[in-house]
Amino acid sequence: MPTADEQRELQLENAKKDAGFWQGVHGMHAAGVEERKALVERLNAESESEKQRAEARLETARERIASIERGEAVPGFGKPATRDDLVKAIGGPAVARHCERLAELCDVGGDAAFKQLIDEHRRLSDRADKTALRLVRKRYGLD
Repeated sequence: MPTADEQRELQLENAKKDAGFWQGVHGMHAAGVEERKALVERLNAESESEKQRAEARLETARERIASIERGEAVPGFGKPATRDDLVKAIGGPAVARHCERLAELCDVGGDAAFKQLIDEHRRLSDRADKTALRLVRKRYGLD
């Protein structure tokens, strides 16, 4: 039968191993949170830049409207933005088609369809992460 000191030593050893395990899990999740925060910050910065560019164009259009309404002469006839202008502003034809397909899905399936899309994206993202890890490990002779 182990002595009281041996029991305490085993308890301490097991408690330290348990703490080490949970420290690792905590670190893994903390790193994921930081990575996602950085991604969101980058995406927000890009969107902010595009928002400011659109805001400047909006202000120009409002000034033109105000000038015309005051009876002032303005050069040229101007032209309304076209679909091509929109496609260019949002990132090109592939992005535009993606947005159209997403809108169509949401029109047909509503919130349930959008939730399914998010769930499927997560599932595929997890699979892609695992595949990428396997490929890189293989390059290093680990698998």
